Order: sequence, then C-alpha cells, then structure tokens
Amino acid sequence: MSNIRSAFIASTALALAATNAFSVRVRLDPSTVLVVVNDSTPLEPGTGNKGASQYVADHYASARKIPPGNIVHIRVPMGCCENDPKAWDSWTISWQSFKDNVRTPIKQFMALKRLTSKIKYIVPTYGVPSHISRHPYGATGLSVDAMLSIMSTRYADLYALQNPLYNPDPDRMPHVTQKVFRSPFYFVSRLDGPSAQIAAGLVDKALDAERGISRKSGVGYFDWQNRTPGDSYYVADQTMLSAYNLCVEAGMQCNLNDQSIAGGLIMNAPNTLWAWGWYSGGQVNDVYTFVPGAVGAQLTSYTAGSIRTPAPGAWVPLWLERGVTATWGATSEPYVDRYTVGDCLLNRLWKGYTFAEAAYLATPYLGWTMVFVGDPLYSPRFID
Repeated sequence: MSNIRSAFIASTALALAATNAFSVRVRLDPSTVLVVVNDSTPLEPGTGNKGASQYVADHYASARKIPPGNIVHIRVPMGCCENDPKAWDSWTISWQSFKDNVRTPIKQFMALKRLTSKIKYIVPTYGVPSHISRHPYGATGLSVDAMLSIMSTRYADLYALQNPLYNPDPDRMPHVTQKVFRSPFYFVSRLDGPSAQIAAGLVDKALDAERGISRKSGVGYFDWQNRTPGDSYYVADQTMLSAYNLCVEAGMQCNLNDQSIAGGLIMNAPNTLWAWGWYSGGQVNDVYTFVPGAVGAQLTSYTAGSIRTPAPGAWVPLWLERGVTATWGATSEPYVDRYTVGDCLLNRLWKGYTFAEAAYLATPYLGWTMVFVGDPLYSPRFID
C-alpha cells in the first residue's frame, strides 16, 4: 500500500497544486437521489402494514423529500426457504441474480424516467441484497453497492477498478464529479442494519446532526498500532494517527489509543462521535457507545461480512445496533490497500462533503468489497 499511495500522491501533485484545504457545503438536491425497495421483503415488528423495505424507503423519502418518482421497486426472492431478510441467502445473491433482479431493473427504471445522468446518489434499503456470492471471473463476496456504483460505465461487469476519484491526501478537498470513466457514476450508501427500525433511524440521526452539533458533542477515538516505517501495514496505520491529528486541529475532543503501549484495542469508548481504528484479528470490541451524528469504522477484514446479523469480525451490525449514524466495511477480504481510508473520509465530512461523497473520495478501488451504511446526504453542521 505504501508504494501505491506514494505514487498516487506524486502523480497527482501537479494537478492538485492549486487546490488548498477549504470548507465546502454542498447543495442537497432530493431529485438526485434514487431509493431502491425490495418488494419481497416482508413485514416485521414496527413496520405496520408495510413490507420492511418499503417502510424504510417511505421514512427516508419523507424525511429527505425525495420525489415519489425516484423510488424504484425490485423483487429479489428472500432466500430459498425462509421469507427472512436476515437469512444468508436473502442478503447474498448470485451474480446472475444481481444482474437479473437488481441491476437490470434499476437501469431500466432510470432509463425510462430519464434519470440515468441525473441521479447522483443511490440508496438501497433494508431487504435489498448486499453481497454477491461469486463473480464469473472468480472473486467472491463482492459488494452489491460497489457494483451498482459503476453500473452505467463500460466497466460494469468488471471488478477491482482503481478509483479516479480517490485522493489519499486527507487535506485535499477535490472537486466531486459524476463522470467517472466518462460515464455516469453513482454514490451508493444504504439504509440497512439488524432491523428495519435501525435502518430507518439512520436518517433521523443524520438530520439531528445537521441541525447542529458542537465540536464537543462527543469524542473521536482512534486506535493506532504505532507500526514502524517499512512495515507492510505502516501506511495504513498512519491514517489512524493522521485522523487523530486532524481531529485535534479541528478543535474536537480526541483520544488516541497507542496499542504498542496499551497492549491492545480501545477498551472504553463512551460518547463516540468519530472513530477510526484497525486490525482486531477477528475480535469485535463491544465498548463503543455513539452519540447522534457519529461516524466511524474499523480497518479489519469482513467488517461487513454481514450487515443484518452478528458474524465474526463484523463491526458494522454491532455498531449499527449501538447507535452509529454512518459506518462502512468490507463484505469480504478487502486487502489493506483497497479499504476506504478513515482520515480522508472523516476530514472531508468535517469540511462539508456529504457522507457518500467523502466515502467515495476516500476509496482506492471501485467495484470491490466496500459497503457504506448511512444516509448518503448526511453532512454534519458544526455550531461552534
């Protein structure tokens, strides 16, 4: 990862020379959001007489004033035997099913509604599959959302593509374009989690933070291993220290856990507002409690091996249960140099990018294993 990141910085230095760190505030346009509903998702407690996917979509569309014509309905069977969105074969589908039941109907809907070039954000809701079991070229556990983001490009059937949007310098605030590979590109972030109520609640937490939070509303926790230069994980490790330093520079409450001194992961993290740490070896540390607006993740394999149910190494469903507003993870083995980078994502979020924009600007590869969970439009507003 070190060589890749260094080479990227060198090759883009000239182009970015005129771009200085600055605060941005994007204009949110609800008509650029497409919401995806899986009509096969049954009712569950708290959704009344609506299917759980429809319930989440309706709640989100109402909260964000998404036009009714921007809601697309697909029908993906809920597993072979169980009508349960938490069953493995409900959230994991074949490549053929992804093409036939997810990608094609969405593309057809957008073409019919003349939305192909207008849509910027796509929001799969609870009940929409998240994992692809196997790609024809051999990769396993690809992210449904990662493949949807590139579905209108000429590379739609490929995977692990270097991301032209990615910038590894967290102090750079690049222009966000919807033209990637000279084609429409989509920022995909889902409203999902262990229940439909948790999934729907993600927009409520986001809106709370957009009404205004203090830089002292919570604490940023950063889990650093303090690896030595030359270590194959050194560059990734430095992003935790970088995120901590950026947090301090932003005038927030920040806590750095040096694992080389502490002997392990953070063991107490109350009132978490920001988090970026890594490499737990499959251990999921249930010590975080989150305040509204909280964003964070762990750089560990299989952090989103499951989104709706507990699984070894799956930080994403646990943190959603504990109240995080937005998070991200890997649906299978991501490789450290392909994982969404936390210092880049968080600093850009603090500067005014939306969660989805910040996420894709911080993601080295497209069409891979990353999945983002939270309101893509979320952009916290600081009142101090």
